[in-house]
Amino acid sequence: MKKSKKLILISFLLIFTLGFTEQINFETDITKFPIYNKKNNKILNYLIIKPDEEINFTFNETDTLIIYSRVVLNDKTSQRKDDEYKYQLTINDKIGNITKFINQSKVSQAISGENISKYGFYSYEFILQKNDVTIKNISDYDLIFRIATNESQGKTKNSKFVSITPNTYENKKYLQIGKKNYSYFTSNSDKLEFTLQGPITLKIISRLIFKNNIANMYNYRYRVFDNGKLLKEINEDAYKSKKALLMNNREKIASTGDVKKIYLGEGIHNIAIEDTDVNRDLMFRFYISKENK
Repeated sequence: MKKSKKLILISFLLIFTLGFTEQINFETDITKFPIYNKKNNKILNYLIIKPDEEINFTFNETDTLIIYSRVVLNDKTSQRKDDEYKYQLTINDKIGNITKFINQSKVSQAISGENISKYGFYSYEFILQKNDVTIKNISDYDLIFRIATNESQGKTKNSKFVSITPNTYENKKYLQIGKKNYSYFTSNSDKLEFTLQGPITLKIISRLIFKNNIANMYNYRYRVFDNGKLLKEINEDAYKSKKALLMNNREKIASTGDVKKIYLGEGIHNIAIEDTDVNRDLMFRFYISKENK
């Protein structure tokens, strides 16, 4: 099994919504890239597209598509105001290239501490009821996008926590609770890793996967490391969930979610989650908030 730092194609066709708007359905797996606004203390989830990669999504019953795009800045990214980036936008049967200028943002940055550009705005009006859209990164930079529709503008959920995707993981599992689908991450042979810039609150939701119907309860544990040092060892009791369904394996049963919140102070935090129970299959979902403890 290998670690994943990039988009993974699902082995079966799965259409699901990942927290951008209720109207938009992503047909390929995406990687979230949360950014932080220093002025209003809010976190927004963008999605990241590497050079030469693309995402595809569909949506119904809307008349305007709205795209916010940014560049992830690094030492190789020029800071000249005349520099630009491009992405290819395919809407139904129409293909076009969108060009935007690169100007570093003074109020927003990545949760991992990286600088980002100011957002570029693009909108497109539709006349069809069902629309198919593909965005391809044709630049040399990592691009991030936030996608909305006219119906979703002003309806963004006022949630204190937003979900994040770890930089490294082995597998992704999909959990259905009611009408909603959630992605969880596993890594038995290595750690789940991501970088955060504090102060920030990390929320961990952990679940155990029951392999049989014999036992109704197991205990399990995992460790949380910060910058290479053990921060916490967490012990939990897992009970079978009556509501959560594993979408790719209905024969196994997920436990109810156990929640732990960890406050991280000022500075850069390289977080690693280690599954220490060899005989226990665990999966994790992560959220962050810039609000106080």
